[in-house]
Amino acid sequence: MAHINCPNGHFIWDGDFKTIRYLFRLNFFKEFENTHPKVKLNSDSYYDPDNISTWYKTIFDYIDIGHPEEDFDTLYCEKCGALVIFVSHFRYDYVPIKKTSLTLGDVKSWEKFVYCNEDDLQDFYNFYDGKLPYQALIFYPFKYKCFISEDQKFLILYDTKDLLIHEYKLTRILDFDRDSNRLL
Repeated sequence: MAHINCPNGHFIWDGDFKTIRYLFRLNFFKEFENTHPKVKLNSDSYYDPDNISTWYKTIFDYIDIGHPEEDFDTLYCEKCGALVIFVSHFRYDYVPIKKTSLTLGDVKSWEKFVYCNEDDLQDFYNFYDGKLPYQALIFYPFKYKCFISEDQKFLILYDTKDLLIHEYKLTRILDFDRDSNRLL
């Protein structure tokens, strides 16, 4: 369980799962699937250390087995809507901003993610059994997709109808390995 403050100073606790959000970077799963085309989710009920296709039971196994840089632990502030994203040894603080005139076409070149909450993830578990991970992520009807700019300064959420829902601006990056912070 995490107890943190959002960028605006509000207390966030993830013990009831209401503040947890999940980000899955689609290109990571696409690259993994291209490299390991036969590895499916929940495809086997046993573990064989010599058979890679038995190593991955859940979507998180793809991240947890050797890819900590793909573990986007995300907390949502219910009071102000801010996002705090932990990746490896970094903390990224995003605050909501007024909607701009960005269109989906403007952000198509940005890194694309699936964005979901705990309830969506539980439904996704039932959907993905026996599917390839990238295929499961792009074909499941998640409520939101997320785009992060190349410089990571902006995060944009769209719904399934490609309507802009939220825009966020990066306000701070903390590097826990250096035990320092960098304000933007």
